[in-house]
Amino acid sequence: GDNTAEGEEEGGGEGGGEQKSSNDDITPPINQQNEEATEGQRILFDFFGNLDFLLALVEEVAIDTATRGALKEDTTFRGLRDVIKKCNKVLELMLVRRERKYTLMFRIVGPKDVKMLKKISHWNVRVEKALGGVTQDG
Repeated sequence: GDNTAEGEEEGGGEGGGEQKSSNDDITPPINQQNEEATEGQRILFDFFGNLDFLLALVEEVAIDTATRGALKEDTTFRGLRDVIKKCNKVLELMLVRRERKYTLMFRIVGPKDVKMLKKISHWNVRVEKALGGVTQDG
C-alpha cells in the first residue's frame, strides 16, 4: 500500500504552490495556515498600534520640555526609552532604502512573514511591559 500521510496530497489545491515562503517540504493544513495568518495579522495590528502610540508620545515630548526631561532622566521611563530604541532596530530590518532624511521606503511585512513577525511580536511584548512599568500606580 501507499504510505502517504492522511491529508497529504501532491500538487493541486489553491495557490498552486507558486511561492514558497520557507524550505518546508510539507505544506501545513489550510486551517493551520489560516490560524497562522490570523495570528500574523494580530501581531501586525498590535505593532502599528504601538508604533502609532510611540510616535504620538515622541511628538508630545518634542513640544513639552517637562515631559522630555522626565523621559530622558527619570528611571521610571527607562523601559520606554529602551523600547523606542528597539523599535528603531525592528524598523531598520524593514527599511529598503532612504531617499532623503525624511523619505524612507519600507518593505511591507505580511501576516505570513514568520521571521519578521517573531521580531515584531517580541517588540510588542516589550512595549506592553514598558508601558506597564510607567503606568503602574506607585
